[in-house]
Amino acid sequence: MNYFLLANNKDLSEITINKLNLNIDKDCLVLFNFLFPLKFDRIKNYPNKICISRRRPVKDRLDSKILPGIKEYYCNMGFMRENQHLFKEIYFLGCPHNMGNNFEDYNNHINLFNFDQEKIKCIDYNPAEMAKRLNYHRTGIKYEVSTGIIVNEYLQNIKKIEDNVILVAFNSGLTNFHDKEWETEYFQQQIVNKKCYCIDSYGICNI
Repeated sequence: MNYFLLANNKDLSEITINKLNLNIDKDCLVLFNFLFPLKFDRIKNYPNKICISRRRPVKDRLDSKILPGIKEYYCNMGFMRENQHLFKEIYFLGCPHNMGNNFEDYNNHINLFNFDQEKIKCIDYNPAEMAKRLNYHRTGIKYEVSTGIIVNEYLQNIKKIEDNVILVAFNSGLTNFHDKEWETEYFQQQIVNKKCYCIDSYGICNI
């Protein structure tokens, strides 16, 4: 299996999308939060893809466009609900069962959106443990690693030897809450060490 991680890059172009050599039986597309790549028909119509939605800090929650009066606990939930038919699986970060005393609140919130329960999945991770393990430099508001790093670490852990993780149009551009310099260095090292391959990412391309 090849996992193509499509960055939330507003400058993602059709030229880059056309570089993806996709096989429905062997390749999975992974989209994040704002789902910018769905603007391309090739991505929208590709059947084997999943999406990841990250929990928002309380102060940054936005009003839901499909549930009036409700603020969405996770990024872009309403849009993902309206387009859930486009995805095989929908993952939430972090999982309600990792929320301790807030489990019921988060679980009930997800249920409000009436997702297809067979599509709903979770990625378990501990932010503090991951930051320590990766030696992530937490300064100011840059307090947690990005969704892309969490998903890459998850895939590196579960993938088979013959599987590949491929970064598409990664440049750490959407990193207002993360350390852009650190993240760039992290992914460049992943590429150099051949833990990841890349297409139009960080000025390095080895696939």
